[in-house]
Amino acid sequence: MEGHTNTIPSTTSDRVSLQLDACQVLITHTQGSDTLLKTLTQAGGTCHHQPLLDIVPKKISRMKHKVCYDADIWIFLSQHSIAHNSQLLKSCLDCQTIITVGPGTAQKLEDQGLFVDAMPAHEFNINGILKLAHVQSGESKKILLFSESSAPQILTRELRKRGHEVCHIPTYQQQPVNETEWVEQINANNIAYHYVTIHSQNGFCHLLRCLQTHYCNHLMQATLVVTTSAMQTLARKHGFQQVLLSNDNSPEQLMKTITNDYTRRSA
Repeated sequence: MEGHTNTIPSTTSDRVSLQLDACQVLITHTQGSDTLLKTLTQAGGTCHHQPLLDIVPKKISRMKHKVCYDADIWIFLSQHSIAHNSQLLKSCLDCQTIITVGPGTAQKLEDQGLFVDAMPAHEFNINGILKLAHVQSGESKKILLFSESSAPQILTRELRKRGHEVCHIPTYQQQPVNETEWVEQINANNIAYHYVTIHSQNGFCHLLRCLQTHYCNHLMQATLVVTTSAMQTLARKHGFQQVLLSNDNSPEQLMKTITNDYTRRSA
């Protein structure tokens, strides 16, 4: 297993004014972290991409073809949801409203010829989706949720409360990477990370397993950047002293969270 380190060339005078000069960030996102990595690097940080989870795509079965065709709304909760299903979905298109959780997912869909009708304006998460006019109470809609193998329970429950018919279509599975290989790579890097980004509950649970079964305790000294209050509570419960909560999982919000904290500490 190989991690990826990204830096940019710059002169000493240039780097003095960069917000994240000398900052070391460990990014644990599965895929789609290029924008975050590039943004942090351009601000002077050094980024190391070491995913905690692999993505295993799942094809939508032919049995679900009619379900996709009959739906009023398709909601995509991750850019992984489209990887191996674009042709099937395009064959099912019949004036469905397409909603995505954020701009990264929207771009992935549009690259595959599926054009997005709506996404949250600011909150790129389930709360943002629930604020959209398309899913408010009123006329009952048939809504499909495209996401990982486990159904998004909160979103499903809230949509059903509003009178909608909701069906979950699993399109990928998150598979933990080998614990030993992950820890060996982290230890080989021998870096005192300032920040570690955690992008999902599954990723955080696997980080805990890595820390509990292998010696990698220096990561406990880093500041965790998480994307839900549940993860923040869980991290503190397991002994992490410094845990930052990003508004959502978008590169812009993660960058803002890290930059604001690092600037405050450096002042």
